[in-house]
Amino acid sequence: MKHILKIFILLIGFVLYFNASSFANINIGAYGGYVFSGNIDDGGYGDYDFTGPQFGAKANYNIQLSESIDLGLGVFFQYSSYEDEESYKFSRSAFGLDVNLIFSAYSESGYYPYVRGTFSFYDKLEPEFGEEISGKGFGIGGGIEFDIYPNLRLFGELMYEMPSYDYDIEVTAIAINVGIKFLI
Repeated sequence: MKHILKIFILLIGFVLYFNASSFANINIGAYGGYVFSGNIDDGGYGDYDFTGPQFGAKANYNIQLSESIDLGLGVFFQYSSYEDEESYKFSRSAFGLDVNLIFSAYSESGYYPYVRGTFSFYDKLEPEFGEEISGKGFGIGGGIEFDIYPNLRLFGELMYEMPSYDYDIEVTAIAINVGIKFLI
């Protein structure tokens, strides 16, 4: 987990070092999704499966690395509401760094496949009954964006998220998200 933060810091340095005269834009997006497969392992005391909705927002600064690849570096916030098979509810909120690698080779057709990585340096898990715990986490996934209007895109993605919390509690979640993104 410590190495992921170092990689994000190196990416920030890379973006700031990159030639400023190249293509650059800022995008802001919002999304909603559903965790269709999740699991909490609470350090040997229990193992719980869960599902539930999630909502989030992200903002990125994008630079063009080559004619067909863009790099986006930014932040994200996500809120999830989970429920296990015994109707036990808990919520998760996360805030952190967001990196996107967007392939613009198909820009004439209006399709932009991408790979996304996240690192949440603030990640809080709050059970319905009990005290909240905090930790850090990362996520990796991919998706595709579609042009629907100039400077407006729809996107769909599949994400694998894995936060770790105090007391050796680990969560894994696989989610599908759909959202809208504005290019500024």
